[in-house]
Amino acid sequence: IDENAAHVVESLLVNGRMRAEDAILSAWEAAKSMLQSGDDNDIVDTDDEDDDDSESNKALKAIVQGFKKLVEGGYIEMVQPIATDQDSKAQKDKQDGIHGGEFEFEMDEDGTIKGKKRSRSSSADADTKSKKRKVDKGDSNDDSYGTSKPHHPKILSLLAAQRSLIPSGSVYRVNTAMFHTSLRAMVLSRLVSEMYPAETDKTAKKKGQSEKDEKEHMGAIVNAALTFAARQEHAPSGHMLGHKESEEDKHHRMAEWGTFCPSDIAPYLPPEVTKSLKSDVGGLQKNLSALLVRMAELRYPPVILEVEEALGHPKGGKFEVCTRQLLQRMRDRIVHRVLTTHHGIVAARIVSVLQMKGHTECDAIAEDAMVPAKEAREILHRLHRDKYISLFDMHITRTHNTGTAIFLWDVDPSRLLKTVKNNVCSAILNLRLRRQHEVEVGKDWMDRAKEAGATEENVHEEDKKKYLAFCKGLERLDCACLQLDETLMVLTDF
Repeated sequence: IDENAAHVVESLLVNGRMRAEDAILSAWEAAKSMLQSGDDNDIVDTDDEDDDDSESNKALKAIVQGFKKLVEGGYIEMVQPIATDQDSKAQKDKQDGIHGGEFEFEMDEDGTIKGKKRSRSSSADADTKSKKRKVDKGDSNDDSYGTSKPHHPKILSLLAAQRSLIPSGSVYRVNTAMFHTSLRAMVLSRLVSEMYPAETDKTAKKKGQSEKDEKEHMGAIVNAALTFAARQEHAPSGHMLGHKESEEDKHHRMAEWGTFCPSDIAPYLPPEVTKSLKSDVGGLQKNLSALLVRMAELRYPPVILEVEEALGHPKGGKFEVCTRQLLQRMRDRIVHRVLTTHHGIVAARIVSVLQMKGHTECDAIAEDAMVPAKEAREILHRLHRDKYISLFDMHITRTHNTGTAIFLWDVDPSRLLKTVKNNVCSAILNLRLRRQHEVEVGKDWMDRAKEAGATEENVHEEDKKKYLAFCKGLERLDCACLQLDETLMVLTDF
């Protein structure tokens, strides 16, 4: 969204859950500190002068707008505040059962039945009473999410117009599920773009310009569809904004998660894709519907599923992204890449053969992989040593003679995936240790760079080259860690 929204998310991640006013105030203080650090003048500590600063007021408005976009997009969610001890005790008193809500009846000598509420005192309550001690009034801290401290009037005035979306005193936390869904949309759209890349101009002239445009827009359409599906599931809708929703409408809305019509994903398309589809004959919705129908014809792997036929549909059809098949394709690519990097292309081919055929002997594997039997045997033993494949020995006689035994090789998908995950985790650990070592080695250069304005360090050309090489090395390590983190998320979280 923007940098201000990033400050809000950072504050929520650090504190767990916060009131809307407190989260905005925390992000505003971070923005003011950045403005003051960038100013060449002396830092003024007076709160009134900070409030009168026009740049600070603009930053506050931008932070409130960023917070609103985060709530509308579902990136942060409203939750219940953590209950205090008094709230828990009051809730227990209201409940029936073992917390004092049961009634007991007794009959007196006259035959009259009388009922009274049963009071049970648990051992924990007795323990608490026995351990009570006097506490000064100043030591008591009943402040829950800033209830006892007044909020900034400017924040309250800016939030006054957004109370239907952000109620007063509401508590928020980061919606990690929405972030995972957004990252999954980005990864799968990039996968579709790589599987069906835009063709060159020479090939497009032979097949026609329309086919070239179709492949150019596939990744953007998948991204828009998955983004819309994420908003369906996580973004606040009418039932969260004060409108009543029946149980039947709720079940119907949940059943529609993941499905979409062309008009639903049109707002999430990039401007260049929207412009290209609008410029063709038929308009945006008709061209988008036709393109989705052609994408539904792809089978290896399937990208789009046509839930309701587009022909004659009032909204141009109803579709769904084949998320599970695309994720499986993405994981298969990662496994193939890891095998190719560690053991070579022939080993990756052998694993693919075993995945298709199951338990197979060494000679049959060598024939299918088109390699000599001796080389295939060596590769199989290396893969078995590294826990990529498993070996099943079937003895013909009771003596368990290896000369007459039949050895069958097989791939267990769960074991293969677990081995790849462990290798990726080991690679991330090694990269982070390497980066930590590089930072310790280049600590002097980093200190010199911070004080470069006041001193004459790093003036020599040789020092500048070494410092630039050091920064470039850290940047490459950071990029590698991010890529491996994304790979591990595909294998684990998605």
